[in-house]
Amino acid sequence: MPSFRALAEDLLVSLITVKRAYEELERAGIIYRKQGLGTFVSENGAVRTQALRRRRAEELLDEAVREGMEAGLTEEEVLELARKLLRERDM
Repeated sequence: MPSFRALAEDLLVSLITVKRAYEELERAGIIYRKQGLGTFVSENGAVRTQALRRRRAEELLDEAVREGMEAGLTEEEVLELARKLLRERDM
């Protein structure tokens, strides 16, 4: 992966922003750093990324269901809305 400085320059963002992002990815086990060699994607980084995205999707769906129910939608209306959105996505 590019160095902090190179990525910050390419994206026109702060070096601190890139450093924080790399640290977050490292904490999640998606990347790892080797002193003097650079930053690399972990062997299981793709699997971890997929698991994180799945967890985030579940959180968003939970929030959407809760909002729908609070707005007065029935369980069937929430399910039908989800089906409709999925059908539109497939088009």
